[in-house]
Amino acid sequence: MTLTTWNEDLCRKIEPNVSTTKERFVVLKRMRDAGIPTVVWLTPILPFINDTVENISGILDMCREAKVYGVI
Repeated sequence: MTLTTWNEDLCRKIEPNVSTTKERFVVLKRMRDAGIPTVVWLTPILPFINDTVENISGILDMCREAKVYGVI
């Protein structure tokens, strides 16, 4: 699953008409609970938009909580 930003407002701006990060995070946790392994694609990283330490750390924290098997 692709995660671009942990910020919901930014997500809606750069990825309109798609599931938000929060919705995707819920799916990752449901898949974890069902025993389905998941991998997160941390992409795209856009300079000066979502390339902050805060954003990347937020996404990695979500990945840890959802116990994903890897981050690409």
